[in-house]
Amino acid sequence: MTAITLGPVWTEPARRGRYAGRYPLSVERHVLQQVSRLAPGVTTVTPNARYFLLHTLVAIEAQERGMLPAEHLELLRRAEVVLCAVSSRHMNPHPGWSSAHGAGVVLSRMTDDGVAVAELAAPEVYSQSKAGFRGQYVASELSLGLLQLSKGELVPGPTADSVAIRASLGPIIGLARQEHVSLAELDAARSLCLCGSINGPDGALLRRLLLARDAAPDSVADHRKQTVRMLARLIELHSPAALTRDLTPRLAFGDLASTDPVLVSLRATMPWRGTVLRSQSVTAWRGLWAWLVNDNLGSLITRDEFAAALADVMPGGTVRQFIAALPPEMVGGQPAPAEVDSDVTSRAGGLRQFSVLTLGALRSQSLPEPLKPEFEGGDEANQELTPTWLWEFLQDRMDRSTRDTAAELVGVLLDRSQRVALRKASYDRRLGVFKFPTRVFTRDQYVFRDSAEGGGAVGLRWEQLVTVLAGVGVFSRSEDRWHLSEAGSADLA
Repeated sequence: MTAITLGPVWTEPARRGRYAGRYPLSVERHVLQQVSRLAPGVTTVTPNARYFLLHTLVAIEAQERGMLPAEHLELLRRAEVVLCAVSSRHMNPHPGWSSAHGAGVVLSRMTDDGVAVAELAAPEVYSQSKAGFRGQYVASELSLGLLQLSKGELVPGPTADSVAIRASLGPIIGLARQEHVSLAELDAARSLCLCGSINGPDGALLRRLLLARDAAPDSVADHRKQTVRMLARLIELHSPAALTRDLTPRLAFGDLASTDPVLVSLRATMPWRGTVLRSQSVTAWRGLWAWLVNDNLGSLITRDEFAAALADVMPGGTVRQFIAALPPEMVGGQPAPAEVDSDVTSRAGGLRQFSVLTLGALRSQSLPEPLKPEFEGGDEANQELTPTWLWEFLQDRMDRSTRDTAAELVGVLLDRSQRVALRKASYDRRLGVFKFPTRVFTRDQYVFRDSAEGGGAVGLRWEQLVTVLAGVGVFSRSEDRWHLSEAGSADLA
């Protein structure tokens, strides 16, 4: 077959230096920092409790047997395949839990004879990573002391209780060493299922680490303990169907956070309240940019045409009149649910996000003093696209038209997106290209895109923290709602 090259080689996509970047406006820093501080030990990609202990078990086995790094990784991948196969066979529906990692591939290759462990565990089969799914958990495992680094290798950490972990998961090592595991063997090993950690010694170990009853005040473990207790109280009061969707309005708006005795007593409540309120603005910035790019930048257009997209959906009148028509952001000294008011949520794309952003700017001036630094960090004051900056931006334009103001703001966003991309840019010596991580490009007075923006909210890790704790028996889910279990209530007393 003859290969045909269209155009000069240096125009090929792989060599032109375009890479889709994350966080194109870089407005997430404060919320991300708050979430990392308040919910350590889990991330947005750590949904299953038992993987924490499985990876620790493999590290224990590798250390005791003096395995080489490659042997360690092969055993880890095999063990993950067995855990996935056992969990996928177990008939318990595990309500509210994520499937075992790699379940789609493992199930598709499971036959009446069982699973070919060695084949599935080969690199780039059930997982694209040589380390399986450990990479998603390793930062959390290091944080909890289950693993630690020694001479560049991951080894058991100071909290790795080999007796407790082997008592629960020990048999998985033998199955992982087999080339093939039958369905009968998988069914006989159902205690190795993801749900086995609820009552197993390994789950009790992880539960102690996550709840950290004796944590020193303001330590990393204490921040997590405070967050768990806050979530437990909110779940106890409201039995949510969806954690972030149903609980963030309860915490952010109204007087619950300042009147419920349990929430008032927790040091995490105020920081989380400010973080949740700020996340409304962060989500609006991300949503506004995604709307501008995805809905209005289908082809090469001028900067003025790009800016007109937002201006055209804005109402007539001045900025002052626009602000006066918004729902009140404070009522009786408490944050009011203005951002989720139907008058705001029913507005068209672009206008809806601009409204939420304006409410965030108003909050920067009206929130009570203890809440302000949690809403906007002191080092952020008046930095571009922060709530205080937007307040100054709008205040200077109170008597200008909303449409002109919106068009000017789009210009600010466009210029910022290019500066952010340049700050993240790097030269790839291997490919010989300058990597410019952005989806939006400007050339003189023209704008174009080569892919769509994502938008969406920044994860607060509440779902991951609760589902991991469900895996060790603290929370449970029934009738499509989350509940605090009896064991969890006793542990958190």
